[in-house]
This record gives sequence, structure tokens and C-alpha cells, in this order.
Amino acid sequence: MVWLYRGSPVLLAARSDEETEHAVEELPSPRHALLMLAVGTAGLLVGAEFVVAGVSGIIEGFGVSETFFGMTVVAIGERLEETARMVSPVRRGRSDVALGNVVGTTIILLTLNLGLIALVRPITVDPWVLKFHVPS
Repeated sequence: MVWLYRGSPVLLAARSDEETEHAVEELPSPRHALLMLAVGTAGLLVGAEFVVAGVSGIIEGFGVSETFFGMTVVAIGERLEETARMVSPVRRGRSDVALGNVVGTTIILLTLNLGLIALVRPITVDPWVLKFHVPS
């Protein structure tokens, strides 16, 4: 977000010459940018571990199955995020952007995320999930 505000060519073009010179002078060095990327990645990994620990506590505390939790709570969270991203383009009359967002997110979730997870560790699927989603 900082780069978008300070260094994006689109935003720089919209600024006055004085603002542009000041913004270009403030651009971080590549070394600083890589350091910030490493810090952000580490923060993301630590945060993910906290989320996993919290979800494990919720599952144990409420006594629900992991399958139920994954198919309801996680799905609701994903849909709410998706809905929030679609509101802006739809309000601007760009329903094609919203539809592309849904299709693109679904493709990425199923191919990239699931594929990377499967490469790291084989995926086992609860037979109930297969029976529900892929009936014979």
C-alpha cells in the first residue's frame, strides 16, 4: 500500500510535479524493500500459526468436527471476504469485474492453493465430504 501511494506510476502521474519529485526521493531502496518483504512474510507465517492454534482451540472447545468447521465457518469467512471485494465494482456498474473476481478466485483457490498444499503433503478427504460433493 505504501508503494502504491508513493511510487505507483499511475498515482505519480496524477500528482503535481513538486509532489512527484518528493515522492520519488522517498522511494525505499531495493534492500529496504526486500527487508520489508521478509518481515512481512515472517509476520504472515507467525500469524498463520496463531490462527491454526486458535482454530484448534475452537474445534476442541465446541466439540465440532474439523470437517464441519471447514465446510461452514471457513466457507462463511471466505464468502464474506469475496462479497466485500465484489461490492465496489458492482456499485460502479462493473458486474463483469465482480464476476471475473469470483471466477478467478475460485480457479486460484482450487489450482494454486490446493496444488501447493498437495505438493507439500498428500491430501486426505473425509469420505462424507466425497459422498456429499461427488454423489455416485
